Amino acid sequence: FKVEADGSISVKGEDDKFTAVENSTIKVNDEVIKATISKTAVGGGDELPGAKLEITSLDNADLSDITAVQGNEKIELTVSDDNSTISFVSGNAPTELSKLPVGKYELTEITSPDGYTLKEESMIFVIGTDGKIEVSTGEKDDNGNDVYVSATNGIVHMEDEISKISISKKDMANAEGELAEAEMKLTLVEASEEGATLKDVETAGGDKVAKNEANTEITWTTAEEELKLTGLPDGKYTLEETAAPTGFEVITKFDFTVENGVVTTKSVDDVIVNEAGDFITAVDEAIKKITISKWDITNDKELAGAIIKIEAVDENADLTKVAIENAEIKFNENSKNYFTYESTEKSAVISGLPTGEYKLIEDTAPLGYTKFTEVTFKVEADGSISVKGEDDKFTTVENSTIKVNDEVLKATISKTAAGGGAELPRAELVIKSLDKLDLSVITAVQ
Repeated sequence: FKVEADGSISVKGEDDKFTAVENSTIKVNDEVIKATISKTAVGGGDELPGAKLEITSLDNADLSDITAVQGNEKIELTVSDDNSTISFVSGNAPTELSKLPVGKYELTEITSPDGYTLKEESMIFVIGTDGKIEVSTGEKDDNGNDVYVSATNGIVHMEDEISKISISKKDMANAEGELAEAEMKLTLVEASEEGATLKDVETAGGDKVAKNEANTEITWTTAEEELKLTGLPDGKYTLEETAAPTGFEVITKFDFTVENGVVTTKSVDDVIVNEAGDFITAVDEAIKKITISKWDITNDKELAGAIIKIEAVDENADLTKVAIENAEIKFNENSKNYFTYESTEKSAVISGLPTGEYKLIEDTAPLGYTKFTEVTFKVEADGSISVKGEDDKFTTVENSTIKVNDEVLKATISKTAAGGGAELPRAELVIKSLDKLDLSVITAVQ
């Protein structure tokens, strides 16, 4: 501008000509600095509502006067105690922030939108004195300085990956390939976001995949490929096997939590969650059956009346889910690691013994028989049975059958003259059980 000799003021225009101003007043305007934060899925698209975002001034600037709108709607900002950080929740329109001071900022995602994973890396952006915004690429130039690029239309764009969680079914004894024909159910017990359901969850793999009418359950039958779930909302879930493949046991019901698009619950015995929290492996064990055959050594017939005890070497083992055919099983109230049964005229078929080492003990032999020697055996992961030999080595038995024999107790009565000699015939002798035992099955030979 010019101050003329007569005291008037003239301002130079874009055409390089000077024009006098009224009342000798020059009016200049500053534009409000605006920054727009956009939250979308990777690759762009519509805004993702529900993400909690945080912006921190790395220059410790006072952000308490910042205002924000999403579309035409003003939104509330939460300001930290030191006024250097503001936070807000993304909406259906980009968030436009006004009056951000010139300086350097860090944009961080605190929680992700429902069905999406959390962006772990913060974004750095800079607002220049001209109000233009540049965003760090995360790379360094040859001099070790951060590389920045201009934010298109003043928009800082943060993208989230959609949640992808897979559920696989394996055979404990064979990790190769999927274990088919298991009937599975995934239930959304409690959604983190009110009203969220499984309606928009996309699935791939598995067989006979279906959702219930309320969109709170997904059922499927395992097949050659694991079930892939895309966009699973945050919340509490239950995974259960409603029917195992033939010859296998069902898994224990597994309760887990999805938070920020990944599983945060730790693995249990038969359900494994990978470190990234995006792959669940449910493992089935083969139903293990063992036959205990109790024989009379003299005639190769099943011998009834023996009290047999099966005890796990692991004192913490729980055998209360074991079942038995052809005999009545009895458990001890004070210890879960063993059970007993009384032998019958048929072999005892025991199912459900967990993998591990056991002792087979005859607590009480049938009347007139000796106890068999204690047997140590193993139930292997593949369901096979091996018995410990005298050399302390385990050998697999055929047909998962352990055969134990009791020898007949024999007593010989000799009747002679005093001093010995030949047997004296025709003496009538009586043997009486002082324990009042049944002696009706006793046989005798001379």
